[in-house]
Amino acid sequence: MSFSLNCQKELVLLDWSTASQINNQFFIVEKSVDGKNWNDIGKINGEGTSFGLKKYSFTDTPPNDNSYSYYRLKQVDFDGTFSHSEIIASECFKNKTNYFSIYPNPSDGVFYFKNLDSKDLSEIKVFDSLGKIVFEIKANGNTTKLDLSHCSKGVYIVTINGSSGNEFFKLILL
Repeated sequence: MSFSLNCQKELVLLDWSTASQINNQFFIVEKSVDGKNWNDIGKINGEGTSFGLKKYSFTDTPPNDNSYSYYRLKQVDFDGTFSHSEIIASECFKNKTNYFSIYPNPSDGVFYFKNLDSKDLSEIKVFDSLGKIVFEIKANGNTTKLDLSHCSKGVYIVTINGSSGNEFFKLILL
C-alpha cells in the first residue's frame, strides 16, 4: 500500500492505493497531534477482494494552532483483523515564521534539518521527557542530520538557539 499527503489551500489531502486486496472491509483514517494518541476521523469502504490497483482519498482540515498532524490508516478485514499503515506527518500549515524544520517526524532515530540558515551559527540541544540533555551540538548550515538512534523511544524536545531567535520542536522517536 502506498500512502501520501498533499497540502492544498487550507486542506490536507490524503491519498493511498493498493495493488490488491483480500477481504478488505474498510479503512479508518486516524489522526494524532503527538504520534501516540490517535483519533478516528474518517471511514472509507474497501473493495473486498480485488486484484487491481485501487485508489482512495480523504480530505482533512489542519489544526487551528498550526501544529503538526500525524496520520495513519487502519485497514480492517471482514473478520475484524486489522493492520496499520506507516505514519506520515503534515506540516502543511505550520507557522511560517520558523526558519527551518526537522523531518521525518516521527522517526526511528535519524532526523534531518531543512533550511538551516548557513549564516546562522546555532546551538542545538535535545532534551528527554525528564529535561535531561541527551544531545548537544554547535551547528551551522553544513549540519544536516541529527542521529538519536542511541536514545530510547519517546518524545524529545529540540531547542535551536541562533541569531534569528530560539525555536522549539517536539520530536517523536519510534
